[in-house]
Amino acid sequence: DNLQSITIQLRPNDGIFQGGRFDFLIKFADRYPEVAPKLNCLTNIYHPNINMEYKTDAEGNVCLSLFDDWSQARHGLEDVINSLLFLLNYPNLRDPWPTFISPSMSRRTFKKKVRQSLAG
Repeated sequence: DNLQSITIQLRPNDGIFQGGRFDFLIKFADRYPEVAPKLNCLTNIYHPNINMEYKTDAEGNVCLSLFDDWSQARHGLEDVINSLLFLLNYPNLRDPWPTFISPSMSRRTFKKKVRQSLAG
């Protein structure tokens, strides 16, 4: 009843982020589940829909379309986690949030940069 936040770790088994470990902080508003939670990726990641410049931002740093049409009757924590997994497998390169990722970047170049970032 009084859950304010949880941290989860995702470790993709396949896809371009395979082998990575990504921590996410999910913060619940007082009015959750009426109001969508805020989501912050805590692990540095090269991703077009996660902006690490806002890593500690109160509004979150992960862009999920799920939050645009949030409805407590239809959405919950499981949907947030499934949406995160989907985002890791299918990043939206056409509408990047971080300014250093170009919407014209090829998927091949993006994959190369992701692999480089995962390697350190």
